[in-house]
Amino acid sequence: MVKQISKIQFRAGFPANSERKTIPQPPELLSRVGIVHLSDCLYGLQKGYAMVSPARDKLSRDGFLVAREYLSAELLDALRTICRDVLDGMPRERFSASGGCYNIGEYPIFADIVALPDTAKVVKELGFSSFKWGAGHLTSRPGYSPPQFWQQDWWGWSNGVSYHEKPLGLSFVYNLSDIEPKSGCLRVIPGSHRVWHELHSLPVVQDKKQSWSDYRENIASRSHTDEVALNVNAGDLVIMDNRLLHSAYANTGNEERNLLTLLYLPEFERMPASIQHRCSNIFSRTDRDGDPQEIQPKSPLDWPEEKRAIVRHLFPHVSTAMPEEPTYRKPARVRMQER
Repeated sequence: MVKQISKIQFRAGFPANSERKTIPQPPELLSRVGIVHLSDCLYGLQKGYAMVSPARDKLSRDGFLVAREYLSAELLDALRTICRDVLDGMPRERFSASGGCYNIGEYPIFADIVALPDTAKVVKELGFSSFKWGAGHLTSRPGYSPPQFWQQDWWGWSNGVSYHEKPLGLSFVYNLSDIEPKSGCLRVIPGSHRVWHELHSLPVVQDKKQSWSDYRENIASRSHTDEVALNVNAGDLVIMDNRLLHSAYANTGNEERNLLTLLYLPEFERMPASIQHRCSNIFSRTDRDGDPQEIQPKSPLDWPEEKRAIVRHLFPHVSTAMPEEPTYRKPARVRMQER
């Protein structure tokens, strides 16, 4: 049976308010634009406290968080318009039965959302001192589209750092409409970013252009008893460790569902140099990381100066040349935790 979470909050698992001890909050956390619940739900590292935030603890345990009403109504409307305009301008041959996932590196119009000030506040409250921007993708799920394959987005499993608690990438998934299982919401396997799961044994999917019959016959897109459905509303934000196993249900309605995913790299400067170089090459799109349909791809490095200036501080630059981390997309069971 599918487990559905309809009201995931950062405070999930806390005692009731009447029982919970209050940790002093910095004044700036109580007046943030666009973040409605974070001031009550996040408890960042505070001077005099040795603990990590409960939000970080949940991220470490489950591999995901959901922030309700993260985007203001004005920002949500603006983002919907931007995404709709970008999708309308794409050639129809780039779409398949399951929709499509498109790199936003050639669209400077996304600069402001990439550099949203509240992102830095959230990353800090999760216990990270810095971050860079790794990539961004706009996903379109048309009406009556099939379910997606189970997958995880990390490519560096041959490096021992991939098995540590600290995430190497955080996906910020902005939902632009209300969505539930019947309309194609995300589904995840909690804890699978660090704990071995049988779905890790599935072959890595390369061909995303599948028909409905292909999906029905493929075990890689079927539901699993351990999955959790992420019911979200427009404006909610899902934060996922990019090692987490995830997928999406079939969209059985006739309305298109769009979402924007931005990948951030927490404490990029502390990552192994080989991983830094690979991340930098993916960002600049000199290494397209399995995106062969792109022809002469542009990256944020090619944006007009006024747009580059907005996001330049988030570029994952590396100072010295060295071999990059090889692609290895399957975790080693012997190095993961067991359930």
